[in-house]
Amino acid sequence: MAEPTQPPSDLVFPPEYAELIARIVTNWSSLEYGINQTIWALANTPQAYGACITSQLTSLHTRLSALLALMKVRKCSEKLISRVNKFADDARAPNELRNRVIHDPWLNSLEIPSILGRLEITAPKKLTIAAKPITTDALKEELRRIKAATDAFYLIKDAILAELPSLPDRHASELNPITTLPTDQ
Repeated sequence: MAEPTQPPSDLVFPPEYAELIARIVTNWSSLEYGINQTIWALANTPQAYGACITSQLTSLHTRLSALLALMKVRKCSEKLISRVNKFADDARAPNELRNRVIHDPWLNSLEIPSILGRLEITAPKKLTIAAKPITTDALKEELRRIKAATDAFYLIKDAILAELPSLPDRHASELNPITTLPTDQ
């Protein structure tokens, strides 16, 4: 692919590409929503209150960090905490796929306009800056991996919600540990 020169408004999305991209976006937003729901349940907060908090969490990492912190405070089983930690590790690759689909500019091939590609610009350890053709088969594989991550989390969510009624009550002093400083010292 040559250096992109077309304005985004001129981009032509063949229907199969558009559908696959929409399905990737939808699956990922479903994953984030499932994590949010689990955070709200663990925090024992109504959806509206919880959404005011979780809507500020802008990445998968921050959502999973909040989820794990709540699981530890609520004293979820070590088995479940380990499952969430493993999920966090396993979700890194699908998260990067999602980021490329969402954040990279899409381009039509100059030679074959029905072929799309992405302008990938990343620099986690080494700079990558290249227009890369993306086939619908490659997008289908990205969708498969993202859907697998979403499905895996929903199984974890079900396990957390099933464990929730058996979690121990916490003493008020544990839930409200901030006290005033003594004034006699």
